[in-house]
Amino acid sequence: MKKTLALALSLFLAISTACKPAPIQPTPDTLDSKQTTLLIPDNEEQATRQNQLEFIPIYPCNGDFYQSEARYLITDNGTLMISVDAWNESFEIFQSISLKDSQHYTFSLALQESSGWLFFANCAEEHPIIHGFQFFKGHAKPLVALPTIQSETVPYMLFCGFTNEHSGYLFSFREEVRFASGALKLSELYFMQKCEDIWSSVLIQKAPQIPLKESPKFVKMINQNIGLISGRYYADDYSFCTRTLLTKDGGENWDQIAELPKMDHYWPEDVTDFREENGIYILTVSYHTDHGYKTLEYYSDNLQDWALSTHQ
Repeated sequence: MKKTLALALSLFLAISTACKPAPIQPTPDTLDSKQTTLLIPDNEEQATRQNQLEFIPIYPCNGDFYQSEARYLITDNGTLMISVDAWNESFEIFQSISLKDSQHYTFSLALQESSGWLFFANCAEEHPIIHGFQFFKGHAKPLVALPTIQSETVPYMLFCGFTNEHSGYLFSFREEVRFASGALKLSELYFMQKCEDIWSSVLIQKAPQIPLKESPKFVKMINQNIGLISGRYYADDYSFCTRTLLTKDGGENWDQIAELPKMDHYWPEDVTDFREENGIYILTVSYHTDHGYKTLEYYSDNLQDWALSTHQ
């Protein structure tokens, strides 16, 4: 009797083990903004591997280094995947990227209502190729590879954005050593126009240079001519004008922004937006005050004389 029970129990365990489902490995279509891994760990080795496969936020986004609306993941076979949180969608980009080298890549993302751009480059290479892709909300169109750019320098940071629905730009900053400290200098700027499948390079005459500790925080071209670069606030440095520069000639020359109206007990920190509405330029700046943080808007019709907006 005991032998019969033992035999029945062994048979039951064998069948249960054989029928146990394998860990689920979701496809890109099933990934959502909450899905952060590709594997369900069964042991310590897989748990370690899972930690290596977490989605990582993409900075900068839409020209703001503190903003991230999507994340990326590099699988063990070199597939780059991005997950756009706002759209609750994921996309595969088939490129040979090694997991062990992923920390050397710099990324930049720009999103519109129904499409986006992603750029990345390997900073470990001396003259890397900058890859770019356009993707579309709802998978209505396939992923489109943008023309690659052969970088002339090592890109330390990339910033991309749109000037309209079909046209955009790409900034590349390189690292420079100055005495005991470093700095980031604008080294390359490219534009792509509607219906054109090529990048046009800007010959930069007067390139902005920002201390490395105040690395570019906000970078944006609002059209083919007007753009702004602003370094991030660092420690007790409130020299807003020295780290905020404007161009009026499409990026060839950059000059410090004119002084903003001063306010007692308001210390400027970071630019959070720069745009144009009906011929009026609007600049949004965050401030540190005695009572916390506050955001103010300024407007100008000539980019020289700034006034505080009363509608805030």
